[in-house]
Formats: sequence, structure tokens, C-alpha cells
Amino acid sequence: MTDGSRIILETVEAIQSAHNAHKTQLFDQLDDLCGMLAAGMDMISEGNGDEMEAHILQSVHEMADSTQAAVDKLHKRFHSVVSKGTKTLERQFKTDPADLDVELDTDLMNSVIADHMIQEAPDGVLDEFCRESGIAVDRATRRNFQVMNTIIAAIRRGDYAPLEHWILENRGALAVRDSTLEFLHRKLQFIELARAGAVDDARRFARQHFPQALIGLSETTSATLLDDIKLHLGSLVFLNELDAFPRYRQLYAVDARHALEQAFKTALGELSGLAPESALSVLTQAGMEVAGQLSHATAFIDGPWYLQKALDTALDVPDRFTHHSIIICPVTKEPTSPANPPVRLKCGHVISRGAAQSLASSSRGRVFKCPTCPMQLKIDEVVQLNI
Repeated sequence: MTDGSRIILETVEAIQSAHNAHKTQLFDQLDDLCGMLAAGMDMISEGNGDEMEAHILQSVHEMADSTQAAVDKLHKRFHSVVSKGTKTLERQFKTDPADLDVELDTDLMNSVIADHMIQEAPDGVLDEFCRESGIAVDRATRRNFQVMNTIIAAIRRGDYAPLEHWILENRGALAVRDSTLEFLHRKLQFIELARAGAVDDARRFARQHFPQALIGLSETTSATLLDDIKLHLGSLVFLNELDAFPRYRQLYAVDARHALEQAFKTALGELSGLAPESALSVLTQAGMEVAGQLSHATAFIDGPWYLQKALDTALDVPDRFTHHSIIICPVTKEPTSPANPPVRLKCGHVISRGAAQSLASSSRGRVFKCPTCPMQLKIDEVVQLNI
């Protein structure tokens, strides 16, 4: 790896690390404030007198001021890291942009940034960006992400009521997709009861809620979850000696709350058509994963690597960045789309629906031959695939 490449990689990693720390500390500050507000409201509702109420309100006010100061300090610290990193990157990238021979679609770039801000940025920042760029944000998309952020914040506080309400509202659609979200939700509550030593409560909870969480799921999924339930119920017998039973200990070592968050994001994405992460976030993370590989691949290239039409080395990315390939119709040589989706023939080969209809209409008796093999079939025998 060249010195320049190493500096760039270290700078990007430092910014990413600072961003993760900043986000965690910010959530901690806000969670503490929300916790104090909730405790204060509970104490006020108990009716402890005007003097006590005034004292509670004053304490909450001081806590809010302290949180604001802490948040401002966190923002200042993070933006200082970003500013230093930006200057470092500018010193490394001294190439004339004209040499890149890349024509950027400004509207497309702004749309990608706006999509990222819907998930990551405060509403005020998003509104200002939309005004400056002229990009319009879909209201339904924005509303869905607001719901997502609200429910995830509640999960992190240990408040599962908003998630439970959302599951009840969408139970039918979740069952159609064989989603295990409700089961993961109940499993987390069961684990928390078990960790607290409330064995009888955990057992009663399992009897009351686990059967309901399996309703509507496929036989295969239900059978797998039943085995999981048996394992969790069995663990209650050995709660005080889990270290001696690795199989049971593993049940409580997994971060069940994080798994529930991810399952909820996936379920919301499937129901609303939204990706759980923005394209900009995925591309940035994937780029950081392959930065080292890219440096090695370009170390022996003469001249600027970015002017090469292709690299001789494949770059490996983790499975979470592996997505479905675009299906190209072998007949039309064009990518399929929602308007012209891929269809599977009886032989298993895949072409576009438009190509299948064209082949059928040009054949006598509407029987046509697969363009790849000798199989013959009718148009009503093709099966549409979801993309």
C-alpha cells in the first residue's frame, strides 16, 4: 500500500470511528434525558405537592440544559474530526477533476443524498437540503422512516409498546411473508425476564405469547421456532449454572435487542418497499471494506488507477453487501424491470415477460420454444419472478 493510500484509508476509518462514537454518545445523552422526563412525570402524577412538582420541573430543566450543552460539545468534537479529515483528503486528491472524465448527474446525486438524510439527518437538516437542491422527498417514505426511528428509539429504551402496536397493525402482511418479527419480539421479552431471575414469570409469558407468535407461519418456520422455544424453556432449569452448559449460555450471550431492531427494519422495508439502509450508506461501507484490497490491486498499475477501464483483481465484500444481480433477458439483451419482469419457463430458464409474449405471438398455436433449450410451452405456463 502506498503512503497516500494508507493516509486516505486511515482518515476514512478515523471519520467512521468518530461517527459511530458520536452517534452512540448522542443516543446515550438523549436516553438519559428521556428517562429523567419519564421519571419526573411519574412522580408528578403521584401528587406530591406543588413544592415537589416545582423541584422536579427545575431538575428536568437543568437536565435539559446540561444535555443541550453535552450534545453541542459532541457535535463540535465530531465536526472537528470531519474537518481535519476533509483537509487531509483534499491534500491527497490533487487530481484535476477534468482528468476523471466522469459526468455527474447532479439531480441523481442530490436524490441519493436526500434519501440518506431521510434516515440519518434531523428533519430540519433534510428540509434545508431539499430547499437548496430543489429535491422533493416522498411524504410516505419520510413518514415510514419517522415510524422506524420512533420504534427503534423505543426498543433501545426497553419500551416495546410501539413495536407491539405496529406488529398488531401489520400481522396479516407479516404472516404472508413468513416473518418471525413477532416471535423475536416475544423472545427478547422472555430473555429479559429470565435474566432478571423471574423464572415463573418467564414460563407464564412463554405459555401466553409464544403460541400466538407462530400463528400464520409456514410449517417449516414454525417447526424451527418450536425447537428454539423448547431450548429457551429448557434453559430456565439451568439459569444459575449457564457456564456449565454452553448451548444454553449462548442463548443469553446473543444481543437479542439488536437482532430485533434489524428484523423490524427488514420487515418495515418489505412492507413499505424501503431499504433498511440508504444506498449512500451501503456504498460508503462497502467502499471502506475494499479500500485495502483496492490499494493492493492498484499498486502495480502504471499511471492513475482511476483512468483504467477495468481492474484485473476481483474485490471481495462481506455477504451483507451482496445483493441480487440485475436480470438481463437473453432474448432482448435488456435488463428486466417491474414493468417487464422476468419469468421462469418450464425448463427453468429465465427471460423477460415481453420476450415470452413476443415468442408466443410469433408462434403457431401460441406454443413457443425456449430460446436456450428445446423445451416447448404455452404462455400461460410461464411463472413470473419477483425482483
